Amino acid sequence: MPPVEPPMPGSWATVTPPGEPPVAAEPIAPPRAGAAPERPAPPARPVTRTTRAATADGRQRYGEAVVREILGAQFIEEQPHTPRGPRVTGA
Repeated sequence: MPPVEPPMPGSWATVTPPGEPPVAAEPIAPPRAGAAPERPAPPARPVTRTTRAATADGRQRYGEAVVREILGAQFIEEQPHTPRGPRVTGA
């Protein structure tokens, strides 16, 4: 196995294919004297917390019932379900 070249400073760790000459990285140009300074990044938006739905007695509600209420879904009918496949017992 041919020796692996060390990674060049400031670059990804790459390997030159066997039989290919090593390629030098392009030098990074120094900043120009008359260049405008970089503007600072805009401030991050504040994190907003979502509120959880609660019932009149203060208990938290979640899951399918809340989704149905938000979407205005109405119950149509319940159909029996017969499971298929082998029954798995707990471990």
